[in-house]
Amino acid sequence: MKDSQFREQDALNVHFANDWTPMNLQWNAQGLGTYAECASGDRDKLCLDEMKDSGIVHFTGPVHPSLAVVLNPYVQPYTAKPWGYAGAPGHPFERKWWAMLDKTAWKGWKEATGYKETYEQGRMEALRMAKEEFEKRLKSSSI
Repeated sequence: MKDSQFREQDALNVHFANDWTPMNLQWNAQGLGTYAECASGDRDKLCLDEMKDSGIVHFTGPVHPSLAVVLNPYVQPYTAKPWGYAGAPGHPFERKWWAMLDKTAWKGWKEATGYKETYEQGRMEALRMAKEEFEKRLKSSSI
């Protein structure tokens, strides 16, 4: 399922289609600091307080979000991974993620040259794509 939107989650959903159990949000926390704060009919049924002392936190969202997403005031704070160029600002578990990483074999990765290069490449790609989109819109509006 390499072309599916949610990759391994989609594969798990297919495999366990008729054999799964809903999990308490303490063990399936996601969307923290982002859409979990917003009201909707479905979210009103959730017990969002269960996520405050989470056992498992999913960092959902893109690794390197587009600049349009980052600058959109209607989706702030935006979803992102702590290891992406945007750094998941506003996510209540961002610091804990880095602290846990430093307890593993990847300790110090945030300061590593390879990470800094990946971070900078993501940032530059987001800027490049934003510039292209901006120029495309300028060109189409002047016709």
